[in-house]
Amino acid sequence: MIPVKRGFTLIEMLVVIGILAILIGILLPAIRSVMEKAERVQAKADAQRIVKGWKAYRNQYGRWPSATDESSTGSIMSSNFVRILNARYYQTGLTGPDATPDNPMAIQFVEISGNSIDTRWNFVDPWGTPYRVSFDANFDGRTSNSLYTVYDNVISWSAGPDTNSATAADNIKSWE
Repeated sequence: MIPVKRGFTLIEMLVVIGILAILIGILLPAIRSVMEKAERVQAKADAQRIVKGWKAYRNQYGRWPSATDESSTGSIMSSNFVRILNARYYQTGLTGPDATPDNPMAIQFVEISGNSIDTRWNFVDPWGTPYRVSFDANFDGRTSNSLYTVYDNVISWSAGPDTNSATAADNIKSWE
């Protein structure tokens, strides 16, 4: 007699599908938590790189860039700031000091990948919001704006997952 091969019963299939659904339900929040942590780590590293780049710029030229905005909430890492810190993003075809007026030696102070720059050429965090930067413009040894006072000559931060820089609770800061 030839043995009959039986397939899985409907009940067995439903049990397996149920177990898989439970496992996926347990794993998805853990995976999302790991991804959120990775985004925060990336934002912190970027903010610290921005600060290091501006400090290197100041050491090189002895001043802050002329594009420094004295706004009370800190300037966004705008296209001009991106071009100053990373000279390769300057418009091609210009030569000499006209090519990089605030960075005449065309030094690359920070490596900025293309996927970190939005359509307006702002340096953006993992949530698509431009990083903010604030300078010690009066050289008193501290950087102050409406959100923070920090004893350093330049600070940078990300608005965090809520994409609102004014709600400081989830902001990711270069100095912490």
